[in-house]
Amino acid sequence: MPLVEWSDDLSVGIDRIDDQHKELIRLLNDLSAAFNSPNRQNTAEICLVRMRAYMEQHFSDEEQLMENADYPEIQTQKTEHKRFRDKVALY
Repeated sequence: MPLVEWSDDLSVGIDRIDDQHKELIRLLNDLSAAFNSPNRQNTAEICLVRMRAYMEQHFSDEEQLMENADYPEIQTQKTEHKRFRDKVALY
């Protein structure tokens, strides 16, 4: 059973970002499943590397779109991105 499942209430209404969020959920679910695999440490490390790389690209894309749209809450979003990066860096 997946740790997180995509649902329409998670949609931001921008296909590109929604697709990236779906991919991040897939990567998170892969990481969760890795903890139950026989080669758990190696599999989890591979998943984390993939997730970090994808996360960085996604955050960059998302922040650029927000800047282009003069999104008023961009600083809050950047702070949330940093907080998430910091959590992922612990692993």
